[in-house]
Amino acid sequence: MMRKRRKIIAGAIGFLLIACGVVMCWPMKTSRYFAVSRSGEIVDRNGALLYAFLNRDDQWCFYRRSGEVGERVLEATLAVEDRRFYSHGGVDVRAVLRAAWQNLRHGRVVSGASTLTMQVVKNGEGRLYRRTLPGKVYEAVQAVRLDARADKPEILEAYLNTAPYGLNLVGVEAAARRYFGKPARELTLPEAALLAGLPKAPTGLMPLRNPDKAVQRRNYVLGRMLAAGFITPAEHDEAASAELGAAWHDFPAMSPHLAMQLREQVQDGRRAEVTLDSAVQHTAEDLVARALRRHRPEISNAAVMVVDVSSAEVLARVGLGLAHRCSSS
Repeated sequence: MMRKRRKIIAGAIGFLLIACGVVMCWPMKTSRYFAVSRSGEIVDRNGALLYAFLNRDDQWCFYRRSGEVGERVLEATLAVEDRRFYSHGGVDVRAVLRAAWQNLRHGRVVSGASTLTMQVVKNGEGRLYRRTLPGKVYEAVQAVRLDARADKPEILEAYLNTAPYGLNLVGVEAAARRYFGKPARELTLPEAALLAGLPKAPTGLMPLRNPDKAVQRRNYVLGRMLAAGFITPAEHDEAASAELGAAWHDFPAMSPHLAMQLREQVQDGRRAEVTLDSAVQHTAEDLVARALRRHRPEISNAAVMVVDVSSAEVLARVGLGLAHRCSSS
């Protein structure tokens, strides 16, 4: 009887091993997890954003490489979402055991164990399997398969460009520009911590509507960064006492007439680089607007073109009409 039971157990283990091998070797289309619906961008001669268009899903999403978002953003994201990201194979077994114990002890779900890789899978699947046990098992299996087929920086980059940050903002770059009016690479420590905490509940933690909850979440992220060794106690205390600092910032909309001319070229998330200089463009628009205000109503239209004589490249194009709003000519 004992021998028969051992054979059954051995057979079951063998079947599971074979099944796992089949699943791991089965072809996997990884491109859907790295596909990002990007906003079209028009940038100046130095790569600074001049004008942007909503993506095909009516969202703002400015794709950025992981090396372009700043070290603080990377550290904050890893600290709060997946501290052992670089050491596990798509599923953090320690986190799973911890979450299972805490949930059993409290009799309800109080902790999760999703890794960044699992969240990339969920974002790529359109959240079809959210909040169900089969869904979590599916995410875990796909995460292990994805981790075996992609580099860690590639997975982290996918997360940073597909995670939701509230409103119609997808990706950390769009969130940085909307909430703080700057690229993600220029975020301060408290700003980076705030954004890193938003994907957990982008609507409930949205800083423009729920500032108190956003601050609490930011400080939780800072605590995780301290525990992970990313920041010092002094940096933690200073950042935790900082003002929220988030506000509504419009995306750059310089040279709109030129942008409309180039709109077809930047469809489907492409980027067009022009010879304009954003600093020169901004100054020219401001000077023209002030001149018209000073001479209204006698003068209602004005235009300026700034050209680099040595290269014949246009550095600024401004046209101001009856509506007294700057636009490119």
